[in-house]
Amino acid sequence: MAANLCGITAAETQVLQALEQGLSNKAIAAVLVLSPRTVECHVSHLLAKTGWLAEGKLNSIEFQTREAFTETLGELSQLDQITGKLSLQETIKRLNQLCNERLFQPKTRGNPAIQILGVLESTGLDFDALWFGGLTEASWPPAAHPNPLLPIEAQRRQLAPNSCANVQLDFAQRLRPK
Repeated sequence: MAANLCGITAAETQVLQALEQGLSNKAIAAVLVLSPRTVECHVSHLLAKTGWLAEGKLNSIEFQTREAFTETLGELSQLDQITGKLSLQETIKRLNQLCNERLFQPKTRGNPAIQILGVLESTGLDFDALWFGGLTEASWPPAAHPNPLLPIEAQRRQLAPNSCANVQLDFAQRLRPK
């Protein structure tokens, strides 16, 4: 009865109850005979019906934030194939992890007074003033992060990006010549 007052459909109520039980999108889909994508849509509708970042109230940054979060929800639903059934607590933990790993910087219009840019984004730009945050001799060039799915020696032989300190140093020197 209360669900109908909020405009939540019977199917959305079933999905919400299954989420409360800790079922994954894939498990909910199997129990309710729905596709994981349909479950994801129900969750998105539930968020919209509760007013979470509602359409009429969004400025540009809020809209971009909502879109990024919606994409992250999609990434979470793709984990069903790997993780199987997760509790609600574990699902929230995974979603939090995905959100923390996501690089997100809202797009701006015009020439804002202050821009926060990464190294690659700043290449070729002219600045009136420049402030380096957190840049130390220990953080530049960035540490190597070889691909964990490929043999490290093969990556180093091919001089693959992020494979070793020498590759990172060479990249840094080419990016910002002295």
